[in-house]
Amino acid sequence: MKEKVSIDVLDCGPLVVNRLKKYNNERGLHLEVKHKLTLCRCGNSKTKQFCDGYQSEIAFVDKKID
Repeated sequence: MKEKVSIDVLDCGPLVVNRLKKYNNERGLHLEVKHKLTLCRCGNSKTKQFCDGYQSEIAFVDKKID
């Protein structure tokens, strides 16, 4: 059975993308993908579009809504 891509929204943290096979950045360049990919939600990452953990330094608060 083929595994589906899933995205988890972490409270006060990044988006965690699981089982992604291919990823192109905003310029259309193919980027290497690992088993999990964390994407920035706070907007302050120094490695945008990826999360570098900076949200904890700026006390980023955003709760997911179920």
